[in-house]
Amino acid sequence: MNIGVAKVLFNLTFPTMGHFIAFIMQYIIAIIIYMLEGSVIALILKRSDLVMPCGLVLMFGMYMFCGAFITYDELPMSIKIISKYLPMKYMMIDSFDIWSNSSYFIGKYLILSLIYIIVLIILLIGIYRKSYQR
Repeated sequence: MNIGVAKVLFNLTFPTMGHFIAFIMQYIIAIIIYMLEGSVIALILKRSDLVMPCGLVLMFGMYMFCGAFITYDELPMSIKIISKYLPMKYMMIDSFDIWSNSSYFIGKYLILSLIYIIVLIILLIGIYRKSYQR
């Protein structure tokens, strides 16, 4: 239904199949990153009543740095500098290049995502071992 409304009201156009697959693949990477972050938070806090509020604070904090509440161009330079280190920024701001058939991949996003995934997996394994080897 959302796609139909966007097509009628906003003249939505779809990317080519190759660009669409690249777009979806990069969103799957973003989902993996945020699932890993949630897992790390859950292992650290261990209480389910604290995990959701902490996750929401983290999520809205990232939204603030990525321009979800105001346009990215209106953000102060200090916040833009911080947002360069958040993968979400690239999917919120730069993914339009993929959707509009301008590029297949966001290079900075893929490199940053790989770093995040490696660090989060190391954290996850370390916290898990420390928590459950007592």
